[in-house]
Amino acid sequence: MSNLNIRLLKQVQAMILKYPENFDMGFFANGVLVADKDIAPHCSTSACIAGWAVALDCGALNGYRVSSHRIADKARELLGLSAGQEYTLFYSQNWDSPFRDLHNEAALKGDDKAYARIAASYIDYYIQKHGGDAA
Repeated sequence: MSNLNIRLLKQVQAMILKYPENFDMGFFANGVLVADKDIAPHCSTSACIAGWAVALDCGALNGYRVSSHRIADKARELLGLSAGQEYTLFYSQNWDSPFRDLHNEAALKGDDKAYARIAASYIDYYIQKHGGDAA
């Protein structure tokens, strides 16, 4: 039985797809990210999967005031991940193929929508792989 918080992970996925320009796996949080499903985040703010998870749980995330380690720890707790699972979800260089390579290609091209779609597909794959009976 998995402890994976699929509901929150699907909310993260929805925000990534809705606001691809505010998704960046290179930062836990960049700027002050307000996670309101009906209001677009401010320009030049972004977060990765972990950052979005914390922002959605707290309503906002100030990337200037919170260390990346605290964001990762909180996101791991919120999503019900082990330390090993954290590394295969929060760090795109550890994603399974072909997602890792596709993600890198989209990032190099600067294609925010493709970048977000690939991350969203990886989240679906991740849930299927780690979600157990809860998926």
